[in-house]
Amino acid sequence: MDLKLVLKGIWQKWKKFWEIISYVITKLLLGLMYYTVFTLYRLIAKMLRKDFLDVKMGEDVKSYWKEKEKVEEEHYKQY
Repeated sequence: MDLKLVLKGIWQKWKKFWEIISYVITKLLLGLMYYTVFTLYRLIAKMLRKDFLDVKMGEDVKSYWKEKEKVEEEHYKQY
């Protein structure tokens, strides 16, 4: 056999192997980053006792509707 064909076959297998490895590593790293970021965010919010999304329920509140800010006429229909 020709050395060029042998090396080409090895190269193709090497590329396929690293495609699989990169897929697994990407999923692991993205998952780890996702859970690390949101876990830290939640822990910091709990320590500071913040409710960034304003979702706490109150017993004495009739409605959770928030009034919108009035839009100024000059910015309303610009185009």
